[in-house]
Amino acid sequence: GSTDMRTSRSLLLLPLAAALVLSATAQAQVSVSPSSINVNAQGVTTAILSFSGVAGATMAEALFCGEVISASPASGVRCAPGTVFGQLPERYERTANSTFSVLTDVMTVPASVARRAYQAAAAGGNSAFYYVRRFRREVGGDLYASVTLRLSGGGARTPLSLTDVKLAFLPEEPVHYVANGDVPSDLEATIRYTGSGRLTGRWEVVYPGESVPTAQDLLPQASVDPNQRNTQRRYSQLARFNVFLPPTGRAVIPGPDASRLPTASDGIYYLLFRVESAFDAESPSESSSSLDGEFIINSGGLNGGSAGFALPMLRYVVGSGTARRSIARANGAVRLRLPARNATVDPANLLFAWDALGRAAQYRVEVGVPDGARILGALLPATTRRYNAPPWLASRAPQDRLRWRVVALDAQGREVGRSVWSPLTLAASSPPASR
Repeated sequence: GSTDMRTSRSLLLLPLAAALVLSATAQAQVSVSPSSINVNAQGVTTAILSFSGVAGATMAEALFCGEVISASPASGVRCAPGTVFGQLPERYERTANSTFSVLTDVMTVPASVARRAYQAAAAGGNSAFYYVRRFRREVGGDLYASVTLRLSGGGARTPLSLTDVKLAFLPEEPVHYVANGDVPSDLEATIRYTGSGRLTGRWEVVYPGESVPTAQDLLPQASVDPNQRNTQRRYSQLARFNVFLPPTGRAVIPGPDASRLPTASDGIYYLLFRVESAFDAESPSESSSSLDGEFIINSGGLNGGSAGFALPMLRYVVGSGTARRSIARANGAVRLRLPARNATVDPANLLFAWDALGRAAQYRVEVGVPDGARILGALLPATTRRYNAPPWLASRAPQDRLRWRVVALDAQGREVGRSVWSPLTLAASSPPASR
């Protein structure tokens, strides 16, 4: 009787022991999403990764290598000796703890690593290489997770990521000074990127006396863990942008209307280029993991527009101690006369007029639409400060809302000054009189 009872208990405990072994093995396995990514062979690539099955582990170094070998059946794969291309630089470390056993990682492939991988492939090696992240555990040994990286041209099939962002007033200057109540110069963001897609975001301004944003606040939204994206501090919004980025790798995004920039109070202002997360099919980073099998983290592919660095700020200084005209002259600004800002004009009698700039040898009158496309450019000698628009302008303008500016050039064609963009509206053409 007692022997049979002990035997029955052992049989009952066997399934439970097997389940515990399977559970321990499952917890030791690390999964990563996405598990393979196309990267730019000639430059930097950034992508968001989600790791699951790493409860109790600490994220350690990340290596790029040409080959991987098995670390152990339950620990994943690690870099093969002698095939390491480089290590993820410390300045690109953007690890974030998520919920339960999930960690997010902003992987940035430096151009130097991509170049070494390309050289290895050109010498007859594998065209794919690997990103291997090690996870340190106090008990049970280290864990490894790898992502397969495939060399590409950095076009539409690579993740939509920002590799460089530059903000500048036009013309560029170390510090942009504006008289109290005056209108600052136009500004723009020049970005370099991989992939293709729609980039959305907003322009914000930090007023004098407000706390300057931290590096975490300045990260693109997609570079922040989904559970922490709402913790980034927001400032006064000036305008929004929503542009499609073709797979060309470079784009210029016009800044907000300069007349909306605050200049009523003296002090230092900061303009922020805030990039929101966008859908990106090439970098889904959708993971599911939990302690009980129920919790799911799913970003829905909203990882487009990521970057491994904090976006820059653009500074301008407002002061009332200097006359408006002297500040404009010091900044190399051309002052516009006609038509007035936001004026409604007759397209048949459209006259542009501006003040002279002493260093100018010629002027270029530019007319475009609000989204940045130019439809007219006229080069004029420095003795000319008036220009009548050609009659075809109204018929070729894609819409009635336009903007114009004047760029001053020296004798060698180099820019020495420019005006701000000035918006205007074309009045509806009158129908021909009936006979």
